Amino acid sequence: MLLEVIRSLYRYNAWANDLVMEAAAGPTADRVLAAGVASYSSVQTALVYTMSAQWIWLSRWQGTSPRAMLDPAEFPTARTTQDRWAVIEGTPLSSSQRSRAPG
Repeated sequence: MLLEVIRSLYRYNAWANDLVMEAAAGPTADRVLAAGVASYSSVQTALVYTMSAQWIWLSRWQGTSPRAMLDPAEFPTARTTQDRWAVIEGTPLSSSQRSRAPG
């Protein structure tokens, strides 16, 4: 039962991440990289921070513990972030599956 709850929460998280990444892919690169977004230097930095936190937790579940967050400089665009996020998630669901809110 607990395993199914975790799977359901993971599907929801993946679905929500996709919505965020779709929204970030819409604006021009200048707007995503623009300074002055809350406590982050840009929207892109906030996306990389969120991706990095997820990567660290998933790594810990797999028995490793990264020593540092991912470097935002390694992900200069929303697309590079989206590509890495797919690798981190292992692309467990197709885009059509993620477009529906998980149950």
